[in-house]
Amino acid sequence: MLKKLQKFGLSVNEAKAYMVLFKKDMLTAQDVAKASKIPPTKVYQVLERMCAKQIIENSDNQNITDSANIIHRSAKKLNKLVDQLLDLSKLEAREMKLKTSQTNIIDLVREIIASFSPLAERKKITIKFTSSDNNILVYLDRDKFEKVLTNILSNAFKFTAENGHITVDVSQRDGNAEIKISDTGIGIPKGRLPKIFNRFYQVDGSHTREQEGTGIGLALTKELLDLHKGEIEVESEEGGGTTFTVRFLFRFFNQMLK
Repeated sequence: MLKKLQKFGLSVNEAKAYMVLFKKDMLTAQDVAKASKIPPTKVYQVLERMCAKQIIENSDNQNITDSANIIHRSAKKLNKLVDQLLDLSKLEAREMKLKTSQTNIIDLVREIIASFSPLAERKKITIKFTSSDNNILVYLDRDKFEKVLTNILSNAFKFTAENGHITVDVSQRDGNAEIKISDTGIGIPKGRLPKIFNRFYQVDGSHTREQEGTGIGLALTKELLDLHKGEIEVESEEGGGTTFTVRFLFRFFNQMLK
């Protein structure tokens, strides 16, 4: 088994740590400590390869294929959660820095929306991009902006029912680059709106419990925008959909060039 695990990209020590977990029904604190030394990203990469291998080798066995897909999705969610917690930790310690570059935000938003096409097709949700501009140049950290928009769109898809609609509009307004993300989802009760950017806050309700989250995504979104000196607002009506508005201040980005 050691050699098999090494084939998936683990070092000898990492593979031995995994074997401890595979062989034991009950884990001790020492077992977990050994396994936890493996970087979370590598854990995800190993599980991804293992699942892909199982799907290829057992393509005619639907049970194994379904199980492998479930494991892969769960590992992906866990990897995302770890990344978000690490980002929050860096923000709290003021260790996160912006790596900005001039970016056409129109093109970048289009790219991010395109990555949601498979999900939109699977959930039968229409996602539409609109803008009266072809080119809006801002200075931003591309990776962090992708996290911001991805978190908002993920929520929109999570709480929008089949045959629903999501619209993303990008414009220039009052010296800002403004992005509006609107959905026809279940909406948020008015009394809970002030709390949705709090860490680990989850909106109650039966539908929310079905779409269980961690309460981290929107908190991280707000803090990443604060780092950019940006803004985020939300308008929502229970049963009437939700609109998030994100603003990047042009004057802030111009100052960063000096």
